[in-house]
Amino acid sequence: MKILIAHPYLGQGGSEIVVAHMVQSLSEQHKVTLITMGKGVVEDLNELAGTTLSADKIDIISINLWGLAKVVKGAAALKGAFFSRAVKKYAENFDLVISGYEFLPVGQPSIHYIHGDSPELRYYINRDSGRDAFFYDDRGWLRKTYLYICEVIGGGGYDKLLDQHVFIANSSKTAEAFRKLTGREAEVIHPPIPPIEAGLSWQKRENIIVMIGRIDRSKRIRDAIEIIQNLRHLGFDVKLHIFGFVTDPEYMEELREISKPYKEWIHIGGPLSPQMKQNVLGKARYFLHANSAEPFGIALAEAARAGCLCLAPKGGGYEDFINDADLLYQDKKDAVDKLRKLLSSDQECLNAKQDKLKRCVNDIGGDFARRIPEVVDKFIAVR
Repeated sequence: MKILIAHPYLGQGGSEIVVAHMVQSLSEQHKVTLITMGKGVVEDLNELAGTTLSADKIDIISINLWGLAKVVKGAAALKGAFFSRAVKKYAENFDLVISGYEFLPVGQPSIHYIHGDSPELRYYINRDSGRDAFFYDDRGWLRKTYLYICEVIGGGGYDKLLDQHVFIANSSKTAEAFRKLTGREAEVIHPPIPPIEAGLSWQKRENIIVMIGRIDRSKRIRDAIEIIQNLRHLGFDVKLHIFGFVTDPEYMEELREISKPYKEWIHIGGPLSPQMKQNVLGKARYFLHANSAEPFGIALAEAARAGCLCLAPKGGGYEDFINDADLLYQDKKDAVDKLRKLLSSDQECLNAKQDKLKRCVNDIGGDFARRIPEVVDKFIAVR
């Protein structure tokens, strides 16, 4: 069977990890082609996701779209609309189209992996967690008009869902938001977690708190700095190390200015290679997340697998694997209190929490390669 898997950008995020493993799991039984506006370099995907894809066995269609992806900053909905139109032209030559990134109308029944990154879904995820729903739900006429135009260009939004479509969600949280938005069910298949080894023993690790992810406002890095600053005011000698690729240069400059007086305990670095990530997570004791609207959080799962204790706000999709009340906080004050208690806990308690978190991550991260082909087989059987 000829399968076309679509992803608009193929950058360095969690959705790209999903697509890489999706291609790998399906290419054993099917002829798989990847279509994108990004580079589509197999070696880059392998390094990011820990896959073993072969360029000889996978066709890649790279769409230029008049340089739209590079020339126009932001405008994700507009780029996605033109990408959808482009994918439609190729779709008729394939037996099945799979969108590796959100709902993608291509004019035929398809499978869609929902990451929860669309503005509409972000609204529901934020609303349920009580944080900044309005930011993702600007109801002004200008934005409504813009999104309507994008839907027309792309061939329709969520109101154009067909009964024959199949939807997969990356977490229970995303599935719930998708149900509220569309009235449709999405099967939860958690993303694959890239391979990473457990690091040093707890005694040999440092009191470093790590953040890894995009450098933009949605990650609430300023909140994290404030949390650690307040923790240090209580007398705890901890450091905050922040890593990620910059998607908001203005925000990055703000962070650099804020952190200047605190260079002895704040470090801001760029994106990490897999080996660098292994080294960073392998020697740190804690991983801090500050965005409760995170649909899943692969970086959190990687950190847990590497042996870090992960602290995150209540309400995110990561609660599928972080189910320890001591690791989930309500607000910044609560985060300081939770970290204070962890830093004051005895070794036996911390080891137990570390082991439990590892088990939870391993329980949800190992069946992606089996379940995706099963969904495809079932989809084919009922068509």
